[in-house]
Amino acid sequence: MNDKRRRAEECINVLVEHGVLNVIRDGVSIQDTDYKILYQNDFHKGLVGDHKGDYCFRAYDKSEQHCESCPLKAAFHDGQVCTSERKVNVESGEKLFKITASPIKDTDGSIIAGIEIVRDITEESKRENVLRVVAERVSSEVGEAFFTSLAKFLAESLGTDYAFVGKLSKDNDNAVKTIAVCAHGDIIDNFEYGLEDTPCHKVIGRDVCIYPSGVQGEFPKDELLIKMGVESYMGVPLFASDGRALGIIVIMDGKPFSDDKHAEAILRIFAARASSEIERKLIDDKLLREKDLSESMINSLPGIFYLITEEGRFIRWNKNFELVTGYSSGEIAGMSPLDFFEGDDIELIKSRIHDVFEKGESSAEAGLVSKGRERAPFFFTGLRIVVDDKPQLIGVGLDISERKKIENDLISKEAALEERVSDLEQFYNMAIGREVKMKELKERLLDLEEELSRYKR
Repeated sequence: MNDKRRRAEECINVLVEHGVLNVIRDGVSIQDTDYKILYQNDFHKGLVGDHKGDYCFRAYDKSEQHCESCPLKAAFHDGQVCTSERKVNVESGEKLFKITASPIKDTDGSIIAGIEIVRDITEESKRENVLRVVAERVSSEVGEAFFTSLAKFLAESLGTDYAFVGKLSKDNDNAVKTIAVCAHGDIIDNFEYGLEDTPCHKVIGRDVCIYPSGVQGEFPKDELLIKMGVESYMGVPLFASDGRALGIIVIMDGKPFSDDKHAEAILRIFAARASSEIERKLIDDKLLREKDLSESMINSLPGIFYLITEEGRFIRWNKNFELVTGYSSGEIAGMSPLDFFEGDDIELIKSRIHDVFEKGESSAEAGLVSKGRERAPFFFTGLRIVVDDKPQLIGVGLDISERKKIENDLISKEAALEERVSDLEQFYNMAIGREVKMKELKERLLDLEEELSRYKR
């Protein structure tokens, strides 16, 4: 054993002389096959203290024998690199270390010692745990529920008095309206605040801004900081996919931050999800406004409106369609266009619908039959459009009852006029006939007078 230790120490001396081990930014220790610590680099001493000459199980575990999960023990047994994670109590508290152990072999292949690379992953693990907890809580949430959960669990996980998510006010680019606010563990009402003379003004559309302490002194005109008793502040900007500023995530506390790097990493990670959620909400709101406008325009049409699939299913219609037909929205959704016609009109409409999908457009006059079996004359139009690569028929129907009434009145008046014309023609003919007869009678009288004159002579 002494020979092995001597050879191990010779190996260590070579490494130390070349300064190799102290430039490594992880803890490095070398132990002999009895687990006695032969060397620690400065970083390792900073992690666990100076224990050169001690047995590792006594120094780190306060035990009289090596632990069963020791990676160095596994490395000695297998001759391979082994890794494990271990919690170790040090002067600064409990730490979580990732330990990678590898055997050191002599030129003849025999194991003379072991080297351990120790990395402090306490903060990394803490971040992962926070991310896991927050992700589990908010991963299935969307909209306001997502922001509420995010604000609450950021405050709880990071141990801050306040956490909120805000977006730029739609009415004022120099103001932020909160979406969700957690204050001392409770979700409170949202509020709007101006950006001028606030730390948020340095964040929106820019970069992370951190004041680990003394933030009130930096922004003495920010009344909100004073009212909330804020000592430390951190804000992370939120951006749209096209780079536009959207809003901000903020955490604040009444005492200085103890670990602002950890908090910053967490906020940066969730900033991406918060940004996409705000952008999604803005898009949804825009689509809703466009839909409302579209609905208003459709419902303001004077006639009935319809959008029909090639299979004959109603996709959309206006309120007038329901009012005119007497059918409810649910009933229309399950009906075919041909259900609103009867007699010869069924084949006519069927033919014109076919023409729309084949030729692009068509029109027809037919009687629309309501739920109460009342029939009203309508003029229907149809135009083929393509939505999501699928042909559809869009059109309107106009009630032509008044037009038909006028047409019928005109027909009646025309018939009456023709009858009067016929009567006048008859009268005219009679008058002409009488005039001819009077002329003939007059001529006859003249002839008689002449004969009488001759007779008297």
